[in-house]
Amino acid sequence: MGGPIKPEHLAGLDQLLLNEFAEKFISANKLWERRFEKEASEKKTTNIFCLGNQLYFNDRADLPGKNIKVARSIFENTNLEPYKEKLSDFDAVLTGSSWNKRLLENLTQKEIKVIHEGVDDTVFLPTPKSGLLPEENFYIFSGGKIEYRKGQDLVLQAFKIFAERHPDARLVVAWRSPWPHLSVGMKGVLEHELKLTNDNFLDIKRWCSENGIPEWKVVDLPIMSNYSISQIYREIDVGIQLSRAEACTCLPLMEMMASGIPCVASLNTGLMDLINEKNSIPIECKEVTECNALETLGWGHADLDATVEALETVYQNKSQRTNLGNSAASWMRQNGRTWSHHALELKTWLANL
Repeated sequence: MGGPIKPEHLAGLDQLLLNEFAEKFISANKLWERRFEKEASEKKTTNIFCLGNQLYFNDRADLPGKNIKVARSIFENTNLEPYKEKLSDFDAVLTGSSWNKRLLENLTQKEIKVIHEGVDDTVFLPTPKSGLLPEENFYIFSGGKIEYRKGQDLVLQAFKIFAERHPDARLVVAWRSPWPHLSVGMKGVLEHELKLTNDNFLDIKRWCSENGIPEWKVVDLPIMSNYSISQIYREIDVGIQLSRAEACTCLPLMEMMASGIPCVASLNTGLMDLINEKNSIPIECKEVTECNALETLGWGHADLDATVEALETVYQNKSQRTNLGNSAASWMRQNGRTWSHHALELKTWLANL
């Protein structure tokens, strides 16, 4: 999408599966690198460019010849008007949520196509607990790189209240990323901000402790492969995702739902394409009026009391947890939220441009 596929992009993927299509992406790389040459311009190719906030993309869209140019625009900053001319270079516009689609439709006369992201359904699927974690505890999972938009501060705020009621409550977090410096200083609604350790890792347990949650109640996971994290999911009792904004539909939340985990999640932005009262516990949100220099139309701040009440509901009713988790997994399958379905829908749409 907008550039050659490099070895570092494939780190952690199944090498045997990669061998099946390695020849094709090597060929595509060569074609991309020669895209401005006369010989390449005589062939009809389809090129997808990734556009982020401010509709920014790191390339030239003025491809010669018969090339079809598609803008895949994924953004959280809703300040788009000053940048709308960037879309004029493209033949088609693709996005990942109804929220982004509505914002783009207000900006351009071009038709906007939504193709939802998915999960690997051979990895993320319902499985019984293995006993990896002590079964006497109640495990709540939260994932995603730490940032204001992802709402980890809201998760800690709600967990603190819930854990004071229930000594067996444990928070399992997969909050680490290759870019820890981007998370330093995160505070949100909390009293104390996130800091680094002396060896420049995120000091997540200290962050929790300083904000009133004992360190021993938090399981801080390292960066893990998809397969490894799927083995953690099978031990989890409930997932929580209190994002203030999601341009697409949030991969950790989709992975949990596909794994049959009942989830509590914010009802806002791209998440509204994913959660409903039959497959999760949606949390109504209050409007977010500002986030640094970003415009935040549609962003939402999950209600604290409703979040704690939702956790209490699933804690007290095991059968409801099971039913909700089964409904989530079924919904993911029935609505095609898999990467194989995503690829097929994308291929079909591109072929008809």
